Amino acid sequence: MQRVLMQDDFLQNTDFCKVSNICDRGYVGPDTTLAIFAPILKSKVENPKAALIMLFLNAVMEELHYNDGQYSSNNVNSSMDITRKFMTKDSPNRHMYFMRSANNLSANPEIARFVQIKTMLGDFEAGFASFLAEVGMDMLAASHGTIVKKTHSIVEPWPYRITAHSTQQQFEERLAGSLTGQERYMEFEKTG
Repeated sequence: MQRVLMQDDFLQNTDFCKVSNICDRGYVGPDTTLAIFAPILKSKVENPKAALIMLFLNAVMEELHYNDGQYSSNNVNSSMDITRKFMTKDSPNRHMYFMRSANNLSANPEIARFVQIKTMLGDFEAGFASFLAEVGMDMLAASHGTIVKKTHSIVEPWPYRITAHSTQQQFEERLAGSLTGQERYMEFEKTG
């Protein structure tokens, strides 16, 4: 006799669970994600290091969209400062430096790349903090028996973000990939 495997058969008492691409409001959302995955984490007694990791891919841009770009002017200034660091006349992307003085920017195929670079740079903390406040993340976590870890122990909160402290190599690697720099991880643990 065959038996259908149920969620309880394989999802109980997990030490580690990583959830990505569904945590944003435009998909499943943080409340539903926590409702599904928080119960399967081991308790602190069973494993004090058990963690649920949620990856937010679109939260910053969602927040920018929902709040009419309230924090965007500071972010644009910050991203331009960082862009100047990596896009000098001597950099491997020097064609981008010279593009700024082109007569017809709309005809230049590099404009799309330049826009991609600008969206990778800057400080997204304000946008993400606004997202957390708007969804009531601390209250959501508590309602599902978890807390947001104040200090990450598994993955950096913004591992793909380009900052003024990034190296030219990191910039080139991130530019070559499909990352946006706005990917934000959060770690949760059981309250008891």
